[in-house]
Amino acid sequence: MLKYKPETLHLAIYIVDKFGGSTVLRREKLQLVGVASLFLACKACEEPNRPDADYLAYLTANAYSAEEV
Repeated sequence: MLKYKPETLHLAIYIVDKFGGSTVLRREKLQLVGVASLFLACKACEEPNRPDADYLAYLTANAYSAEEV
């Protein structure tokens, strides 16, 4: 189970909101933007159990590769 600080989750949602507000976000890429935002938020908030790109790709049921994340 993933457990992150509330600040990390709020930052991830903020990143998704800002990205979606500044560009046309296709529905097919929303999940990719979400996991990439979580990846960035974990780095910014210095989470002790930071996920790697391979794990985030796994969370998307391998719909995206680690390189895309």
